[in-house]
Amino acid sequence: MSSRFLLAFSDSLLKKLAADGSIALAPGADLADAAEFLAEYLESNNQHAQLVPTVVAALVACPQIDELYADDDALKDRIEAIPASALPRGG
Repeated sequence: MSSRFLLAFSDSLLKKLAADGSIALAPGADLADAAEFLAEYLESNNQHAQLVPTVVAALVACPQIDELYADDDALKDRIEAIPASALPRGG
């Protein structure tokens, strides 16, 4: 089970990416399942990893996502645009 922070981060990011057409979901896929996959991937691959390349690897590996159209710079911009208020603090 991933942390509340990573799940909120993943959910916020994927909603942004879906809204602007930066990702295409697989037919019948659920964005919440993709967010859970991303959060778990980030949690299990956090040793000395850079965030953007790890997010790219997770999105490419995610069975709920058919296509990723954003490049690294666009993903970085989307990540930086997530408001702190969207992410839980503390335990």
